[in-house]
Amino acid sequence: MLIKLAGTEKVRVLGIVQCGVPLVSNTLDNFYNQKEIGKGLYLITHSSTVQKR
Repeated sequence: MLIKLAGTEKVRVLGIVQCGVPLVSNTLDNFYNQKEIGKGLYLITHSSTVQKR
């Protein structure tokens, strides 16, 4: 996964927001789908691949 390769903390501090939720967050959202990517960090997976790019 590119985010892990780049470094999850480095991506998190960029402050990228998707659907009103940080792309990489340390909290789970009650509505949008997120996947745990390690060390208590979650990646929002609710959007399409095109939106993520």
